[in-house]
Amino acid sequence: MIRNCHKNQEANYCTMVIQSRQDGSVNFYRNWKEYKKGFGNLNTEFWLGNEQINRITSNGSFELLVEMTDHLDVTKFAKYSQSHIGDRLTQHNDYQFSTDDIDNDVWVGNCAVTYKGGWWYNSCYDSNLNGLYLTPGANDNRGINLNTFDECLKTTVMMVKRAP
Repeated sequence: MIRNCHKNQEANYCTMVIQSRQDGSVNFYRNWKEYKKGFGNLNTEFWLGNEQINRITSNGSFELLVEMTDHLDVTKFAKYSQSHIGDRLTQHNDYQFSTDDIDNDVWVGNCAVTYKGGWWYNSCYDSNLNGLYLTPGANDNRGINLNTFDECLKTTVMMVKRAP
């Protein structure tokens, strides 16, 4: 488990980091088993693992803070109140987590295959923080993306903390 006291514009936010994208060094187009267990390098890019994320957040209420920076170094934050994060993500209206081999979205195809990453898709998404790491200026829905940005993101960090 990664603990991080992260000071930013949003808050002094002591957290447990569950996802980090920094440089494209880790491929996030993975199967269910890999997302369940976790993967990557804790010093650069990683997914903590759905089992571990579920274990951390299953007892009590948690907040999720996502810090995102685009290739122009514009940083934005998204903060969500959560009661539980696991195979479902509340701010995505209880959409289930999908991967290339386990299709839980409601779209006729498989959003994880189309958009190249495991995520809480519906049909298909308004965020894709586990998508492809693309070059600056790319406006491609398969890339690391959140609907508040016009282009793919350079870095993201997903952090959880116990709600006050």
